[in-house]
Amino acid sequence: MICLAELACLVFGIAILITVMANGSFPIGNKELRGAPAYIVSLLLIAVLPIALLIGCGLGVDAVQKGKQAPDIDETKLALIELGIVFGCAIPALIIALAAAKKKRKKKKKKRRPAEYDDYDDEPRRGRIDDEDDDRPSRRRFEDDDDDRPRRRRFDEDEDDDRPRRRRFDDD
Repeated sequence: MICLAELACLVFGIAILITVMANGSFPIGNKELRGAPAYIVSLLLIAVLPIALLIGCGLGVDAVQKGKQAPDIDETKLALIELGIVFGCAIPALIIALAAAKKKRKKKKKKRRPAEYDDYDDEPRRGRIDDEDDDRPSRRRFEDDDDDRPRRRRFDEDEDDDRPRRRRFDDD
């Protein structure tokens, strides 16, 4: 019974986390949970199952150190421990969620164009040009073709150019 509550907290925490990461907010009634409080709430809800697992492992290690096979705790005491873990994480998560929830942001409506206006009817569509109709020569690129052509025009010192230039000092 308590295990179902732990799994429900885990699933709800993951759902909050995914929703906040995808949309930026988690809706709570007419408000929404955004930012760091949303991540804290999801962390608290996800942490229920690992905390219960750690306490169970601690009880088992304690029993082994005493030389016993299993802990001497009744199932009712274990159920109360698990219930305390669930309420210890779920109630602070609920308080944080309700305290940090803010009014929903109004989404900006996109301007819609009138129904009779259609972009596609303004210009005729261009068809594909077949290779047979094209008179321009095309350059084929091969995988091993290294194009070493410079992209900018290089300055040659022999060139007659009236623009003043900085002198380059070579260590030749």
